Amino acid sequence: MSTPSAGEREACLETNLVALFEKSYRPLVIREGFREEVARSAAAVLQHTPVRQRRFLAVALAAAACFLIGWVAVALFERSEFARDGILDRARVAVRENNARWIAAQPDAHVVRLGLGAAELEVFVPSGQLAALVCGEGALAMAGPSHARFAPSGRGADVETSAGEFGLRGFSGRVHGGFGAFECTAADLDLSSDAQGFVRAWLSAGRARYTAGDGRRQDLAQGVLFDTHPPPMALNVGVPPGIGALPQASGTTRNPEPGDVKREPAAVLESALLSGIVRDADQQPMRKFSVILLRELELPNSAAPSSTAVLDPAGHFEFHALEAGNWTVFVRAEGYALWTREHVAIGGANVALNVVLESGAGLSGRVVDAPSGAALAGVVLISESDLPGSLLPFDCNESPHNPAALALSDADGRFHFEHLAQRSTVVRAVKSGFAPQWSAALLPGDSSAEIKLELVAGGSISGRVEREDGSAWSSTGIVAMPQRAVFALPRRSYGWALTAADGSYRIDDLPAGECVVVRVEPTRSAARTGARETSSEMRESIVRAGSAVTVNFLATPSGSRLAGRVLRADHTPMAAAKISIMPLNSVASDSTGVHGGWRSQLCGPDGAFEFTDVLPGSYEIYLGVRTPMDVVLADTVEVTKESNVAHDVLAAGGEISGSVHSAADSQPVSFAAIVVEREAPSGECSFVAKVFSDDDGAWRVLHLADGRYRVRAYGVRGLSFAGRDGVDVHSELPAPAIAFELEAGSALVLTVLDPRGAPLPGAHISLFDANGSEFQPVEFMRTDARGRCKLEGLPAGRTRVVVAAPDGTALEHWIDARPLEPLELELRFGAGK
Repeated sequence: MSTPSAGEREACLETNLVALFEKSYRPLVIREGFREEVARSAAAVLQHTPVRQRRFLAVALAAAACFLIGWVAVALFERSEFARDGILDRARVAVRENNARWIAAQPDAHVVRLGLGAAELEVFVPSGQLAALVCGEGALAMAGPSHARFAPSGRGADVETSAGEFGLRGFSGRVHGGFGAFECTAADLDLSSDAQGFVRAWLSAGRARYTAGDGRRQDLAQGVLFDTHPPPMALNVGVPPGIGALPQASGTTRNPEPGDVKREPAAVLESALLSGIVRDADQQPMRKFSVILLRELELPNSAAPSSTAVLDPAGHFEFHALEAGNWTVFVRAEGYALWTREHVAIGGANVALNVVLESGAGLSGRVVDAPSGAALAGVVLISESDLPGSLLPFDCNESPHNPAALALSDADGRFHFEHLAQRSTVVRAVKSGFAPQWSAALLPGDSSAEIKLELVAGGSISGRVEREDGSAWSSTGIVAMPQRAVFALPRRSYGWALTAADGSYRIDDLPAGECVVVRVEPTRSAARTGARETSSEMRESIVRAGSAVTVNFLATPSGSRLAGRVLRADHTPMAAAKISIMPLNSVASDSTGVHGGWRSQLCGPDGAFEFTDVLPGSYEIYLGVRTPMDVVLADTVEVTKESNVAHDVLAAGGEISGSVHSAADSQPVSFAAIVVEREAPSGECSFVAKVFSDDDGAWRVLHLADGRYRVRAYGVRGLSFAGRDGVDVHSELPAPAIAFELEAGSALVLTVLDPRGAPLPGAHISLFDANGSEFQPVEFMRTDARGRCKLEGLPAGRTRVVVAAPDGTALEHWIDARPLEPLELELRFGAGK
């Protein structure tokens, strides 16, 4: 098995990084146009250093980008239903605070006792288990299978339930769901809901009032069965089945407080009102539909979609308690395509949507075994753009929010979708024993041609996970996220597994190519257990069809161990810092699965980090700044063979800050790439840092050692770059502030011909400004099949163009660029100077 050359790997990384930055935030879009700005900025920054230093920048960008993949995997997996289901499958209660990670609650005599405190909790209780929560002065017990969300409210709680049996003792607050709401004052109330969402209630002490979905209210009588099933049942005295077996809270039952207590959810924003009217194409109101809401969050945060069924003769829906921020709203109805509206801003003014549902378009195709051409039945096919959400595991075989997004192939391998939205999508095919396969991007209804998907054998990743003491780490999550699935597809696909009792795991049927493997630690927080909170770790791997690769996370390393803490300049720990290590020279993987490339992780709350299985060699250490895309070179370290290296990283105290604006209109330039190089006395420069400007055009580079630096700002939207040399940094002096004004750039259409006058494809282009600094204004600096390459964003003045043919011969030419004036240049090899 041959190892790719440094040049091949660098080219692959640079191409993939541009694609990653272009797609990494979708569908968690922060604002309109953000994806395009990221793509242009990333393309502009990949080759901004001299040739001899290009590798350092490419590797730093690789670490930052791949860390982003791992960060996404951890954030999405820990918050996903699959992490939750893994806990429930082990007959453990799954709980999470403030929409953070799912953890397994520790049992105590088969009853989990949780304190609500100031946090918001979501709790799933499996069948046969009980959970009891302290809610202010009262308590609430859940019998599995059940599910509820809890938020503090005065002396009690606001509880949203979807299923299960509940016993409330001395409870004050509100319990609500699809059945309506119960408002309680020091109440002893038993609730039992069925699969249809209707509830039977039994009040034995205190006060409780029921509010139906249509606003009707009714006080509950003590000792009388209350039933929300329509039509109303006759009220019978007695204990209903299934109620009364829940554990009682200690102490005596309190008398009801005088008057009625009406409590609203803790997070309600009265001004955050979202409403709408849903009609069909003939403008007739839809009586039955579902509204699916997805909160748009900045990575690494993520949210899961929530669906609400609506029955309204006028086609009206309304949400009163949405958290302020940007949301994506989906609306679907049987027989219609999914309607989508992104970036709906909630908070402040009311938002009213006018939704028109279309029938959508159909799409047909066929799935076959690639080697034999035989039809494949039972293949799960998903139209990714028609699936609400962002996370799409490979074992997904249902689409509850939008069933139209999923299809199965028949005995002839044929499949058919109905009611797909007429927007760009890709179709993903998954079948056990094969690697997932994706179609090209397509528009349903744009063509009647049948698509064909050919499946090949997949690869596997397996290994073993150990705790710090060398013992097997069971029931921890391993996520394998193919980089291709992140780069250019509407949804993020991934495979996952939970480690067995011996710490082993295996993930089969993965697509060939580069893959990020993440060890996810669904452990209880340090605040709860008092234990040291460790960080998740990620590895890079290459999956090959029909074979297995080993990726271990071992306490006893096959290579060496590098551990320490990240400290600020004042020697205080840098909690949750992003740290990456990159080899200075090429380090090949060995037969045990130890990888010699970049490694990244988040430090613990005390700044601690630990890399195991590190191959011997010299490594650079990079720290994050604000986002996963920002990196600063902080240190270097030498790792010897089979050693334990203790190395603290002391982040320097120097910094440079500034802003980027357009010279034409003085408007801030967001996501401009700021590249910092250290100037040596000899005049040579070495890459140190890369950060991006924010929405206000502001940027900041931290953790710089004392010295002299060269700073470059690369703009977007056709702006050329600007720079400043000789910037002195000293931690004891005020930080330099640099305001860049970016001028308009020019465009060059370059045509390259061979000695016979025929177009020369694959020729590499390098550009140098009048000062000799190389820059790369576009993503691909190679000629296409017509021998052409369009280069935008050239600075005003003289620019040297160097063209290297595939055979290694080169020629150059000087041009004089003027802002906003397009240029055309034809260069021919063998034609003389």
